[in-house]
Amino acid sequence: MKNILLIILALSGTMLLRGQVTYQPLSLMLEEVFIPNAPALQSFAVGQHNGRWLLMGGRISGLHGHNPFNSFPSDSANAYVWMVDPVSQQVWSAPLSSLPPLVARQLLGTNLCFHQKDSILVLAGGYGYDAASDQYDTWPSLTLVNLPALHDALLANQNISVAFSHLTDSRLAVTGGQLGCLGDLFYLVGGQKFSGRYNPHGNPSYTQTYTQAIRTFRITGGPAQPLIQDFTEITDSQELHRRDYNMAEQVFPDGGFGFTVFSGVFRPSADLPWHNVVNIRDQAYQAIPETQFGQRFNQYHGAKMSVYDPLFNEMHTVFFGGIGMYTWDTINLAAMVDSAVPFVRTISVVTRFSDNTLAENVLPVRMPGLLGASAEFLPLESAPRVAGEVLDLEQIGYSLSPVGHIFGGIESNQPNIFMQAAGSSHATNRVFKVRIGRPPFGLEERGMLHHLPAFPNPADEQARVQLPWMASHPAIHLTDILARQHTVDVQLSNNQLTMDTASLSPGIYFLRVSEAGQTALARMVVQH
Repeated sequence: MKNILLIILALSGTMLLRGQVTYQPLSLMLEEVFIPNAPALQSFAVGQHNGRWLLMGGRISGLHGHNPFNSFPSDSANAYVWMVDPVSQQVWSAPLSSLPPLVARQLLGTNLCFHQKDSILVLAGGYGYDAASDQYDTWPSLTLVNLPALHDALLANQNISVAFSHLTDSRLAVTGGQLGCLGDLFYLVGGQKFSGRYNPHGNPSYTQTYTQAIRTFRITGGPAQPLIQDFTEITDSQELHRRDYNMAEQVFPDGGFGFTVFSGVFRPSADLPWHNVVNIRDQAYQAIPETQFGQRFNQYHGAKMSVYDPLFNEMHTVFFGGIGMYTWDTINLAAMVDSAVPFVRTISVVTRFSDNTLAENVLPVRMPGLLGASAEFLPLESAPRVAGEVLDLEQIGYSLSPVGHIFGGIESNQPNIFMQAAGSSHATNRVFKVRIGRPPFGLEERGMLHHLPAFPNPADEQARVQLPWMASHPAIHLTDILARQHTVDVQLSNNQLTMDTASLSPGIYFLRVSEAGQTALARMVVQH
């Protein structure tokens, strides 16, 4: 009998209280599924074929250490290609030693940039150790993996090298970036070229160069002899100076498809995460200023899920645990900042509304441990999708349906372990089945409401809301998450409400504004 542990049920997303009704964008449930022989991996690359996961690259240890010249030991590299069947719980593997040297060298690396297009897994860059040259470097490599051929070779215990093809190109020497594809155009975004032995104390044992770029290209010539063509590069020394972030596929309000780069590290002026995001569409990008939206939670690369709701034209990106500068105090209902950027249990969602505004919400249930960093969400091949990996909430409907799994990553026993004597982490093979569904709320009632963002969010001294109608004497109600009413000074000018939030305790608040049959709702976080 399959051993399953029920972890989380019915997570709320954007919670907008109206009387006794709570609106949430989706319901979500996690179940832990035990696959005893699955490999413990983090920062890996993965593709899927016939419901099975093809895993390669990454490391079998936890967070890189703080001991100079021992942060990425060669024996922590993943030296195998793995295949895992999450249903039958079977596991297959083959050593990298059977592959051509340049392919094996790349797959012994960590933080490869990867994307699956149809049945081909594309791998670019990655950082690791080469025994032949006794060097640590970011490899100028592009490898194509024929997933059906690899799948069949592993099943038959045959030579897996027939599934791999490779080319060398210095423009693809990137680690800690993200690779995506729109049509037949690949986007290699952000990341860095890191050469030498990592030393967390900053001594000159390495060189580190952020790409600060969006690089686009096409792959031609077929899987056997791939070629790079139509290469372009857009650079921005500020907004694109980031790595180890989450790039998620998005459906934008006009129906177009693209990506959003969420947060990441590090700012050019400080060793702290970014808070703003960058949208990428049609070989162009748009940085959203932090004054319009700031992502406070789940800022490091980890498990994420993209869900689009066609009914309300809303895009939800869910982030599962990982590493973030802010944590949520579930007792005092307040955002707590930690500049050490710890491991977190937070599950958050960033929603893009139909008017193209963004809002971030902390979900009221957390991960069952300090998990999620350098993990991956693997959507089921059968899950309804709008496009790419974006799940279709309208087709999923109200029943909690399985849509994918969270696999692997880093598990830590304390929030802050880097540069500290206490605490440890390890790569994990834990698996969580993810189920989602549409929440039970009244569609007709919701359609009569305006859901508006508050700026800034989180707010400190003041918060502003722009009303969608010519307001004169609206009725204003402000409640907290426990439905307690609060009174604050409010000014109305040019249909913009400005609230004095200095007197409010830190926490989540819901603003309801009504006038002449129209109602607007806004959710905001107050943080001092």
